[in-house]
Amino acid sequence: MAYQNRRRKTAIILLVILLCGLTAGISMAGQDNNSGNYNLSAFSGFALNGTGNVKDTVYDRAYGTTANKSGKVRKLTLQEAVNLAMENHPEIKAISQDVLMREQDFEKAHYYADKIKDAEDKAEYGEDMLRLLREQLALIPDPNDPAYKPTYDYLTAQIAEIEAALKEAEPYRIDNYENAKIAYLYEKQAETGLKITKLAEKVVRQKISLLVSKQYFDAIKYRKIEEVKKLAYERAVRQAEAAQQSYEVGFRPKDDFLLARAQAELMKADYQKASMEAENAETELKATIGIDQTVKLELAEWKEDSLRPDLERDLKQGLEKRLEIQKAAGELEVAKLGFEIAQKYLGPGTVDYEQAKIGVAKAEIELNRQKTTVEKEIREAYQNLRSTSLMKESVTGTVEKARESASIAEYRYREGYGIPSPILKALNAEDLAGTTVEVLAAEEKLLDIEEKVIEINYSYNLAKANYLFSIGEGL
Repeated sequence: MAYQNRRRKTAIILLVILLCGLTAGISMAGQDNNSGNYNLSAFSGFALNGTGNVKDTVYDRAYGTTANKSGKVRKLTLQEAVNLAMENHPEIKAISQDVLMREQDFEKAHYYADKIKDAEDKAEYGEDMLRLLREQLALIPDPNDPAYKPTYDYLTAQIAEIEAALKEAEPYRIDNYENAKIAYLYEKQAETGLKITKLAEKVVRQKISLLVSKQYFDAIKYRKIEEVKKLAYERAVRQAEAAQQSYEVGFRPKDDFLLARAQAELMKADYQKASMEAENAETELKATIGIDQTVKLELAEWKEDSLRPDLERDLKQGLEKRLEIQKAAGELEVAKLGFEIAQKYLGPGTVDYEQAKIGVAKAEIELNRQKTTVEKEIREAYQNLRSTSLMKESVTGTVEKARESASIAEYRYREGYGIPSPILKALNAEDLAGTTVEVLAAEEKLLDIEEKVIEINYSYNLAKANYLFSIGEGL
């Protein structure tokens, strides 16, 4: 056993000496244009700069000069982005105008209701006065007596005047179904319509807030994916350069180098696609919140650490605070008032009475439907949040492990140069040599894991935002 270990160490030393002796040959081969040199910079437009990072001249020409022409950068938190949307989004501006219209409708209904009620009050007062005047008139013993004649004439004139006024006010008395609706129902309907429109405005604001949240998380997600794709591209370039050097000195077959170069080209295209998607995600967000498209965004990570989900508590809160339920409850209140008026002024069997009764039943059904829907949505949002939270916990540390695995594969390749040579076989040192396939597989796995972790974090943040909205909280 000791002999085998000594033999193995000797093989390593011999291999290092052999590789060091070939350094000059690698350098010379790199300058030989007639030796099948596939210079990556010339072929692909990319190379490593002095820091070991990719300097992508082709990508810079195609994309780098078109982004952020103004040079302006704006830092944003999620709440700031939502606030901008509240100020600038056209849907919110439109619904605000609807609120103003409903306020005018309510003022008009209130005006006519007041007129009807005022007419009713005056009519009741007139009837009381008429009764008193008639009682006084009845006390006069002889209307023709000169002593009572002036009083009699005055009382009869007053009675005639009040009777004429009461007759004129008759159409406006609250003694029929139509006038009762004007006095009570229409005003209540206008008031409820105003409340519902204000609730609708809140619904629109919540919808836009949720849209901004999703677009904000999208923009962060795609920027992170762009970053990991760039790192994957840099790793692929380094591997392709190492494979090229190994090929040029005859240590590796041409197809090994071509495979590495193809992987680098693929990673470049993948990186460019990720950059495009990141730009598009930011474009969508800027359009929603009303920011100049030439401004570059720097988005802060959203951290909502105060959220402590409690399903029973949050169900109760959601069933009280959700705007859909408040809207349905308001409509039921109006329907009940309409039926009360119909009961007072109409009898069962009339069309208006039966329609008012049906209106109450429909409003109750709608309220119950909304409660069922809201409860379902809260439960689903809770399960989604719980699942994504567990997923987030389960992938903690996964990226670091995958990076370590990729580093080991790259180290094995670079130390052993991936040489499946008879020398290593004779020295019993074949396991020292990594292969291009191993390196590429490890790097692809790393990229896949990095993307999945980004997606899980994105899903978790979106699940938190959705849960807050489902229980009527908002951001």
